[in-house]
Amino acid sequence: MGTADLQDEVGRIEHFPTEAGEPQPFANVLLVAFSAFDPFTDIPAPSPEAGYTHIGLAQQSRLHDYPKRVMNQRDLAAEFVGALRSIMTAGRYDRWLEALETLDSDRQFKAAVLDDCGVVLGAPGESHAPSTESGRLWSEVFLSLSSGHSIILLTLTRLVDLVAERTLILLDEPESHLHPPLLSSFIRAVSDLLTDRNGVAVIATHSPVVLQEVPKSCVYKITRNGRFSRARRPRYETYGENVGVLTHDIFGLDVMRSGFYAEIDRVVNELGDYEDVINHFGGQLGDEARGLVRILLADREAGEL
Repeated sequence: MGTADLQDEVGRIEHFPTEAGEPQPFANVLLVAFSAFDPFTDIPAPSPEAGYTHIGLAQQSRLHDYPKRVMNQRDLAAEFVGALRSIMTAGRYDRWLEALETLDSDRQFKAAVLDDCGVVLGAPGESHAPSTESGRLWSEVFLSLSSGHSIILLTLTRLVDLVAERTLILLDEPESHLHPPLLSSFIRAVSDLLTDRNGVAVIATHSPVVLQEVPKSCVYKITRNGRFSRARRPRYETYGENVGVLTHDIFGLDVMRSGFYAEIDRVVNELGDYEDVINHFGGQLGDEARGLVRILLADREAGEL
């Protein structure tokens, strides 16, 4: 499921589930999508009571009839500073710092953001009054980051600023800008924030790393054939499962037709002998690849009997 599908489906996600009584409407809908190829079309709120915010690269023109434009790095830095000012004014700084500390497994992010921002902002529990000078320093920290780090900092900052009770977050392919360890930490930070604020999220992803962070009961595999789509649960438990197992479970035959799988299959069909296949690759095959060679050879022999 991609951004366009999420946009088409927003109007169908109307109510927040409750343990007892009537379902309540969502109070807030946030779409997080940073692809430069997004159409940037306005989406009507799912209900009259709900607000809607797009967190991404699109900037709405002040003249309503003019199209949105793609923001540059300084625009995003200004958005980050504005959101951080709002957080500090509203007394949410400790919550923001707690969300960022979930990401401290990434040493570069910790050094560039947590340590530097800690110097600029001060310790939790202190008074944090926004000022022109502090805004300039925050902007410098943001502009010094890589694209992945800046996007995750902006996203978490805006989420802490905007997520309230009964918020629905639509998160489109968070793996696009993050390496696996930071991606795992980011999903955990979003989960902790939503648990604290009593909200929910729908994540569209192609990454097994994201699946590792959520249980099978929260995952659907969406497949499409022409205009028809089908949703079903994964075969295996996903939380903490091996990435290879999840990749095979979710993508199935598509994996076997691509990358090193397809190349090994070709060489096995050509040579037909384990040692010959290993030598063809100069012995440079990992354990999974070697196991795949044995499986393909066994299937080939079984087919000849």
